[in-house]
Parts: sequence; structure tokens; C-alpha cells
Amino acid sequence: MFGTDQERALRSAATAAVQLTASELCPDDDEQAEQMALVISQVFNKPVPDAPLAGHKTVTEALQSGIAGQLAVLDDASLTGTGQSAADVLDASGAGLAEKLTDHLLWQIVVRGSRGGPLQPLADQLNHEMTRQQAHDAVREFGSKILEAIDRQDATRTAEQAGSQISADVALYVEQLLDDLVLGDHEEAERRVNRLFVLLSRDQQQAAAEAIIHVATTTKDHTSVLLACSLLEAADRLDPMLTKIEDVEALARSGDFSLRSSAAVLLWQWAESIPGRVPVPLLARLTQPSAEDWYVHAAARAGAKQLLLRRAAARAIFDRMAASRDREDRHYAATDLLEVAEIEPRAVPADLAQKLARDRDKSVAAQAAKLLSAIKDVGEDERRNYYGPFGM
Repeated sequence: MFGTDQERALRSAATAAVQLTASELCPDDDEQAEQMALVISQVFNKPVPDAPLAGHKTVTEALQSGIAGQLAVLDDASLTGTGQSAADVLDASGAGLAEKLTDHLLWQIVVRGSRGGPLQPLADQLNHEMTRQQAHDAVREFGSKILEAIDRQDATRTAEQAGSQISADVALYVEQLLDDLVLGDHEEAERRVNRLFVLLSRDQQQAAAEAIIHVATTTKDHTSVLLACSLLEAADRLDPMLTKIEDVEALARSGDFSLRSSAAVLLWQWAESIPGRVPVPLLARLTQPSAEDWYVHAAARAGAKQLLLRRAAARAIFDRMAASRDREDRHYAATDLLEVAEIEPRAVPADLAQKLARDRDKSVAAQAAKLLSAIKDVGEDERRNYYGPFGM
């Protein structure tokens, strides 16, 4: 009945965490579990002092420190008068209990706070810290994989070619590559990759890119996947020939939509920088809205629009969308072609626009009517000469 709403909610979460800890450590002995829960609760009757919690960077660290400090008395045999510590009697160390109790308490706060209420602010903070920790773990994984790949590549070179100072600089920049890198900050990712790659030979750069792909396709942590994709895309913007087409195809065939989305982004970037390298059939597989996640088809369609400005063969992508039985695919085809027409009307195939204008769905036909209006002043010779003014 006393304390703030958050304090009462925390006491309830702590009670549940104590019971779960005791049950986990004594799964087959209810009496022992009850005794353990009672002892832990008695220890926490004394409030946690403020001083030991000060100076910690995160709430998680403060909780871990506070709980460990409180339960440390269980290992002190001098307090019982029996020559045995409370932990000995319970057959569990104070440190072990603290670790289990912290895990259960954090989980209780996060789960209860996810429903709203007085624990929500604390749960949001803990979730943020957990995400940062996952990112930190990803950094360590990336750094080791990239350095291993570069070392393997360097093993084929002579000792004279591989300078120790360069190796030390590479190790430093690999560490800095991901340190506190924010997901979505593409410009910063590109700056960091450039800072690393300027020290590397092209073979080393390729080894680093392959290591990033390996992490992206093998890790089970979604944060690591997203970071890997961000770095791979950044490396590709610096040198679009680093990533093999076979690797992009493997990403495009993945069951993870984040990897397929990265494949779409890479193809989009190629459409901008080196359009002749884009495999049109591969890009076409990713552009169908009815069959793909939005994060995949949105990037793929952007690449298709960009590619149509440079290569006539890209119309095959829009032919496929326009031939779909799904109304959404056809509507996107008309909308995307209209966006292309606003940039360069000569790049839009007139016959495809006419086909969409006859669509059985009124909304598709209406969008295609706008498309026809946008390209009506373009003659057939102008359209044909746009891609090849020196044809026979």
C-alpha cells in the first residue's frame, strides 16, 4: 500500500523474480525452493544503498551491482554462527543467485512494462540498453571475422609486403568501424568503411566484404544482420565491383527479408553507378509487391525505375508486373512508370502504357491514363533513339 505506483510494481516484479529464481535452482524440491525464496527476500528487507549504484553507465549495470552487493552476504559464514554460510546451506553461491535473480528481474520488468503502466519507462530503457549490448556483441563478432578474413588473404603474401604497422592500423579501424554505429546512418557507415578501406589492398577489401557477407548470412542476431547489410551497402557504394553477383543472388534467395532487402538495395545502387552489371531477371524477382515484403520490393522497384532510364531491357521488369494477376502489381507498374515519365518520358514503352490503360481494374486504368498523358508528345523515333541513336 506504500510507495509510488512504480515502486509497488517493482516490488511485485521482484517477488515474481525471486520465486522464479528459487524454482529454477530447486526444480524438484518445493520445500527447498520455498526456503531459498524466503532467505533471498529476507536479504532484501534491507534497502539497497544509493552509493554502490552510483557511477554505472546503465540501469542494467546498476541492478546487477545492487543485487550482487545485497546477496554477497549469503557467502559470509561469519554471519550465521554455524560455520556455514547461508549459501552453503542453500547449496548455491551468492554470485550464482545474483546472476539468476538479475536475469529474472530484468525479464519481469520488460514483460510487465511492455503492457504499459508504471514499469513502461524502465522497460523502455532496459530494451534500449539490451539493443545497444546486442550491437556491441555484433561489433566484436564483425571485427574478428573481418580481421580473420584479411589475415587469411595476407597469408599468401610475403612478410615484406605485410607491414606490421598497417596490420595494427587495420585492427584499430575495424574496431572503430562499428563502435556505436547507429542503424540507418548510411553516410556515417560509408565514412567509416572508407576510413578502413583506404588502408587495404583491393584483395583485402574483397576479403573484408566477404567476411561481412558471411556474418550477415550466418548470424542469428537480427541486429548483426542489419549492421552487416548497412556496411556491405556502404562498401558497395565505394566500389560496386567488390560484391560478387553470386553473393547478391544468394542474399536475394534468402528466407530473411532483411537480406533480400539488402540485395535489392545493392541492385538499386548498381542501377545508379554501373547499370550494365544489373541482372534484370534477378531484379525482377524482387520487384513484385504481391510476392515480396515492402522493404524488399520498394528498394527493388526504385532500382528498376533507375535502370529503365539507362537500359531498355529493364522494361521486362515492368512487363512482368503489368502481366500479373494481382491488381496491386499492375497498379504499382503504372505508378512507377509514371514516375519514370516525369523524369524522362522517352524511357517509357508506349505499348506497355497502352496495355495498362486498358486494364480491367478502374484504378489501374486511371493511373495508366495519366501515364499516357505524360508521354503523348514523345514520337516513336525519339523513343527508339533515346537508348541507341546510332542504330542501323
